[in-house]
Amino acid sequence: MVATHSLLFLLHSNDETKKAMSAIVPYNLIFAIIILVSSLFNGDVRLIVWGIVAAVAVLGPLVQKNKGLFAVSPWHFLERHYLILVIALGETIASTGRAAIDEDLTSDVVLTMVLALGLTVLLWYSYVKDDTEREEQFHEMGINQRDQAAKAGFYWSHFAMFLGIILLAVVKIAIIHDPMQTLDLAHRITLYVAIVLFGYDVIYFNRLFFKVSWKRLMTLAVLLVIPLIAPYLPAIILLLVITFIYYIAMIAPLPFLRTKREET
Repeated sequence: MVATHSLLFLLHSNDETKKAMSAIVPYNLIFAIIILVSSLFNGDVRLIVWGIVAAVAVLGPLVQKNKGLFAVSPWHFLERHYLILVIALGETIASTGRAAIDEDLTSDVVLTMVLALGLTVLLWYSYVKDDTEREEQFHEMGINQRDQAAKAGFYWSHFAMFLGIILLAVVKIAIIHDPMQTLDLAHRITLYVAIVLFGYDVIYFNRLFFKVSWKRLMTLAVLLVIPLIAPYLPAIILLLVITFIYYIAMIAPLPFLRTKREET
């Protein structure tokens, strides 16, 4: 897949795109090779090899030399990232459903599933609610700005969002299995990190296109202290609190959280 993708790019693009792609191809090939190597091992060794994959993913863009520019289509680029995010969020819904298969559908399990779905919808909405403005601003950028936004801003922000989605799925599955449990510190920290990663990186992503809502960022930070200092809340109540916090901090049209938009 990587070889086909790289070959098509290099054969059917303009000169600037070919130059830019030639800087990325080596890292894509390293990804593919390391993933194949990881399949030869089990247990801790496989985890270590996957850790190497993560390191290459994070450090690759930092050391990569900018040889050329990608001719980025604003609408297409935004749509691709949106659809990938939808798939990731959809998988968390599926994983929650799978976790509930062996559980008795008591009222607390059903309510937990509804809350988990509601939080997923809020994550999705906080990402897509500014889509039209993003497209307009992205379209007005020069080709060099678009290229830098595509290779840096889109990459880092979405990488963190996906990690947040995965961590959140882990906690939601744990809550489905026992909604009335008190989450241990590890799960509360995981929940905190998941919401911070997604929420902050939605804000960081928006920073590419218009002024950052620092008020929302600070509100999210302050409110999210609650999950860490509320060890005795039942997991289902904690999930409800987190859902409410995310809505207030990221979506609620409160006057004191509004930020005047301006072009960048």
